[in-house]
Amino acid sequence: MKEIIKSYFQEEVSKLKTPPIPKFNKKRTINPWENLLLAALAVASLVIVYIPSNYSSEIRAVSLSKELKVALENDFTRVIQGVNFYVELKIGDKNE
Repeated sequence: MKEIIKSYFQEEVSKLKTPPIPKFNKKRTINPWENLLLAALAVASLVIVYIPSNYSSEIRAVSLSKELKVALENDFTRVIQGVNFYVELKIGDKNE
């Protein structure tokens, strides 16, 4: 009986193949032009909002309710921590 079990397991083990070695890609870093693009988009959005012809626009006239202001203040740290986590995932921790 022992020989039958031993031969069975030897046969099963011989059928197994080792998986291929995983390839690790280089860490993706943010290129300088991406930072420049983000800065240009931020400046463009500010210009669009603060153009004198838009002074009476709905974007500038937005007012937040007291409950929404409190909710935003409470969620501010959570949002900042989420942004920090996202940046660490994308470019890695600088202290490594």
